[in-house]
Amino acid sequence: MKYHRHGGSWPGYLVHHCGTPGMIRRGRARGEWVSHRTISAACGSCSHSSSSMSESRTRKLRRSSDAVPTPPVHDHDESSREYHSDGPDSPASSHRGDDTSSSALGYKVSSYDRGRKSLVGLYEGRTSLLSSENKEHVSFRGALNLALILLIFANLRTVVSNIILVGNRININHLIVVDTTRWPGIALAAFLNLFLICSYLVERAAVGGMKDSTVDVLQAVNVAAAVIIPSALVWVVRPNPATGVLLMCGVCVVMMKLISYWRVNSQLRAMWRSSHKKSSDGYPHNISLFNLYWFMCLPFLVYQIEYPRTPKIRWTFLFSRLGQMVFLGALGYIMVEQYIIPVLDTSVEALDNADVLGIIAAVLRLALPHIYVWLIFFYIFFHLWLNVLAEITRVGDRCYYRDWWNSTGLDYFWRTWNIPVHHWMNVHVYTPMRKRKYSRHFAVFVVFVISGFFHELVVSVPFHTIKLWAFFGLLGQLPLITITRGLVHGQTGNVVFWVSFILGQPTLTMMYHYAVMKEHLLD
Repeated sequence: MKYHRHGGSWPGYLVHHCGTPGMIRRGRARGEWVSHRTISAACGSCSHSSSSMSESRTRKLRRSSDAVPTPPVHDHDESSREYHSDGPDSPASSHRGDDTSSSALGYKVSSYDRGRKSLVGLYEGRTSLLSSENKEHVSFRGALNLALILLIFANLRTVVSNIILVGNRININHLIVVDTTRWPGIALAAFLNLFLICSYLVERAAVGGMKDSTVDVLQAVNVAAAVIIPSALVWVVRPNPATGVLLMCGVCVVMMKLISYWRVNSQLRAMWRSSHKKSSDGYPHNISLFNLYWFMCLPFLVYQIEYPRTPKIRWTFLFSRLGQMVFLGALGYIMVEQYIIPVLDTSVEALDNADVLGIIAAVLRLALPHIYVWLIFFYIFFHLWLNVLAEITRVGDRCYYRDWWNSTGLDYFWRTWNIPVHHWMNVHVYTPMRKRKYSRHFAVFVVFVISGFFHELVVSVPFHTIKLWAFFGLLGQLPLITITRGLVHGQTGNVVFWVSFILGQPTLTMMYHYAVMKEHLLD
């Protein structure tokens, strides 16, 4: 019997011709057989003479795995070497090493006679890819693509169904203001400038020697007037509700900036007087109308004399942000008119009849477009508009929000979704109260009371209904923060946050819409 080693390509495995026609015996007598035709095609240049082998000799070789005679090495051509390469699909690859061999895995290898290929090393100890026990990195790019495609198709279906049910509700004509008496912007701007000038004059008088107590009283009256007079103007003139919401947001911003301008200059003035009226950190040179109006244009609510600056205005960046604002603003308007208002109109009947299933259906129908619109206008204001202001004023600090979408609790959301307001509350409300020995819980309670006042002011005045739902909704965040902080964490907390966020806001919107319809439009 003749043996040969195939070019070292299957190391340690001896191949010989056996007595079975059409088969080739592979070494180490493990009972493993491969096709004679395949080897013959790969080793066509080799001339081996087949010899008969007795049946007893065959059984002996099958039982013995160690006593295999060392054959003489026979040279082969390139085709033989290529066939017996150590690729991952070669039969020999399943025998290399103790970890990947069939014996190491504990599986018994079966031999297949007469032309059947052996199954060697197909099985090993593994977990399912979707199992939580799986440690192997698995890419879900295809699943993500599927999710995006399904999301697109679902939204396209919603668009088509909405057009079939309610038709085209977009009307550009009512956006054009014809009657100037219906647009309180000019009068509001005039009143706001009056309050800015008054605040400046009071600070100039304080530099000249006015008592601090008198300064505080005058500034407090001026801030109160800056809120009451514009709010009364919006209530009486009755502008478009969307316009009224924007105006009241502007009133809140001006009020907060005037308070910061007053309180920070009060601290700078005390330092200036303690240093025998030597210039301290730029005070009192900062008391000027230009400095005050420059602060009003900044994307911050806390006053400082100096801010980090950028070297120049990037005009390409600026106009790209303005273009995105126009596009996304139009998209948000379309979604409000086409998807939100029709659902709000149909929810009135369900609320009248106390139809629980109808109310739940309305909230669910409202949830998706409502969160879309909220995210769009969040992006427009906090990312686009504030970056536009920062680019025009060349302010270097562009952090106006953090990763609130990863919130594992409501407390993290309220700290990170609106950084300018968070800084203002921390500097002018929370920290002063803590310095006066108030408890932490009471200081947080006062912060949420002030925040609830702002939210109620923005909603109630433009819609001419005072329900205090937004105010108590903010106060209701305190027990929810305490509950979620102790019960849920990590991914579970994030899911709880998103569920409460997606369902809570449309519910509040539906309640305010129902109140407005019952009090003003359906009477």
